[in-house]
Amino acid sequence: MIRGITPELLYGESSVPRRLISRNSQAAPQSTAVAWEPFLTVHSGVSDVDASSQTRVNLQTASERDLTAIQGITESIARAIVAHRGRNTFQSIVDLLEVRAPGSGGSANASGPALISEDLFLEIADRVVAGENDQGGSGAGEVNINTAPLEVLACLPGLDRQSAQGVLNQRKSGGPFKNIAWLLRVPGIDREKFKQLASRVTARSETFRVTAEGKVTASGVRQRVQCVFRVNASGISTLAYREDDL
Repeated sequence: MIRGITPELLYGESSVPRRLISRNSQAAPQSTAVAWEPFLTVHSGVSDVDASSQTRVNLQTASERDLTAIQGITESIARAIVAHRGRNTFQSIVDLLEVRAPGSGGSANASGPALISEDLFLEIADRVVAGENDQGGSGAGEVNINTAPLEVLACLPGLDRQSAQGVLNQRKSGGPFKNIAWLLRVPGIDREKFKQLASRVTARSETFRVTAEGKVTASGVRQRVQCVFRVNASGISTLAYREDDL
């Protein structure tokens, strides 16, 4: 138990399961606060693969050959990526926008123009990863930017309610985000904020919760069943199952 967390906070005052109500429970005044339970789970995370279930290419360790296998990355860009990581560790996939061509006269310093435009970055972002904890896949409870409500998005590092609303507006007007890099198209989310978000978010889900309720009309007895399952390229697996008397 965590001190200060009450059944009323977790489930909402009108929905506290009877088994959790004690004689010593101090009922708080009626409140319009949103219950926490719909936004919480201990079963989350997505596989560290792209939308086609292919393993992402690690920018820190990939060879030039691995990099050029990604559509849009040319041999010159691949060489520049390898040279860039020799000077600067990739902290996030958004650092690809900092990759530059070699300087004039064959200078070792990359002082030429940027080689990866934002448009190209949006196209290749789902194929790459900057490290084990970058772009989700770590099992750390990534938030799906295509389904998360305002309350959840506003809790993410780098976002407030205004920028979280911007995410909702973007997906409403432009459709689902193809990958997390498309957050850069949301007003108010710059590269630095994206770096804070990248390891905490995903653009798809593998874990789902299904809740079903049944009622016997004659007796009024009600039963609720909850099941949490994961769907990915490996198949469907059940993570949790629970039945509650209501």
